[in-house]
Amino acid sequence: MKLEEITTTAVEETLSAWRHGRPGPPTLLQLAALRETSGQPDEMERLALRRLITALVEAQLQQQRQRAGGETKPAGSKEDVLTAVHTDFQKNHPPLSGWSAVYFRYLCPIALSVSELARAAALSTRHFRRHVSQGIAQLTAHIRQAEEAAQKQQQQGRLQRFLPPPEFTRLFGMEAVVAGLAARLTGADGPRFISIEGLGGIGKTAVAQATACHLAAQTGWQEILWISARQERFTTHWQSEKIEDPIQSLEDVVTRLAHQLGQENLAGLSTNDKLASLQPILAVQPHLIVIDNLETLSDTQALLPALYPLAGDTRFLLTSRYSLRDVGFVHVLPLAELSFAASQSLLESELARHGQAAALPPDAMAAIYQTLGGLPLALKLVAAQLGDFPLEHVLDGLTAARRQGAERMYTFIYGRTWQLLSDAARHLLLTMLLVSPDGEDVSWMKLMSKLAPADFDDALMQLRRYSLLETAGSLAAPRYRLHRLTTTFLKTEVLLRWQEEH
Repeated sequence: MKLEEITTTAVEETLSAWRHGRPGPPTLLQLAALRETSGQPDEMERLALRRLITALVEAQLQQQRQRAGGETKPAGSKEDVLTAVHTDFQKNHPPLSGWSAVYFRYLCPIALSVSELARAAALSTRHFRRHVSQGIAQLTAHIRQAEEAAQKQQQQGRLQRFLPPPEFTRLFGMEAVVAGLAARLTGADGPRFISIEGLGGIGKTAVAQATACHLAAQTGWQEILWISARQERFTTHWQSEKIEDPIQSLEDVVTRLAHQLGQENLAGLSTNDKLASLQPILAVQPHLIVIDNLETLSDTQALLPALYPLAGDTRFLLTSRYSLRDVGFVHVLPLAELSFAASQSLLESELARHGQAAALPPDAMAAIYQTLGGLPLALKLVAAQLGDFPLEHVLDGLTAARRQGAERMYTFIYGRTWQLLSDAARHLLLTMLLVSPDGEDVSWMKLMSKLAPADFDDALMQLRRYSLLETAGSLAAPRYRLHRLTTTFLKTEVLLRWQEEH
């Protein structure tokens, strides 16, 4: 229902009909605030409308009475009604007079004539009707506000229907990142493709989901679509679970897009024909399309050029462990680890969620951060473990990886990437164990690795592509360092076994 269709005339006709025992016109039965179903208005919707309007008027009447400095006892008799009207109008508070006039004229269980109400208010009938009109105007404005809020809520729910359930109760330390992404995705000159990049478990999916939810609350989006290419998930029980029927290819992505857009008629067409049919829809109507875990797809190199023609008014938000900086039309956003303060907030929130004492001694938090850094996945796993084991026991297991849970975590985060690295890249990664916490420049890395120039350049490119290095310093003089958890991992016997196997 359009807000401009909610008029004082429609409200007055509805109230007047109720006053005379009639069902009233159907105009306001179209309110989203009634959560109506499709079809002809029925008795349930009429009852819901009456409850909505009565609740609005009673709430505002009570609120204005409090603001005017008084309370009125419930009206149980005609005398009580007359006393209440007299008291309300004696306050000389226009908003209160309006709400009081509407309530006692149309909604009060004890019905009185306009002349009786006017005498109680010490006004002429004509003057009292002005207050009724004022009250109807106030009520109309509040119905519009309620309808606007209901429409926004319904739109937000519709736009979020393809988003997966959140794996977090609150996002710590990423508020500025989410706000920045939202600004880029809604800017007229913003990039059509944005890739959130970083280690596994650093929070890429959570940031993408928080951004999508943030944008769902804004107007202007036709749809928000979510395509997950995740092949497995790591649980707080330190188990890696395979995802059933995962998205694996460009064909799967396009098929899922067509399904979420309601284009079932495209089933059976080739991938290219589906893309050609989707292009007019996506290019001219603003959609947000999130593709999560892009790196797991078998044909990533073919995917992005195929999707590019769809990005007219549509925006693509990608998450990937492997960098897309070589794709010219993709804006890359490397995701940094959480700060010490945000890590502590996340850890204490998870401890509280698990029913444990939330406060951590400073030395305990320092030890955890030194070992794990600000990787949300690792922090959540440790919080789950601290309910059963002492901190020293948990950290010892992470450092040495003597227990299966820790080994599974390292395999989940680093296993596939390690297999993709060349020997030179693996050598350079191990050399980085000697880097200071502030990082080192390329000259130092070349000197310490003793790699040939061509091998070094290729190795550095691989480590950056696979999000294994953090960058500090300036564009002219960058410095590179390892994530704390990567350092911890490189010191475990897990890596020794992997090296022996390969």
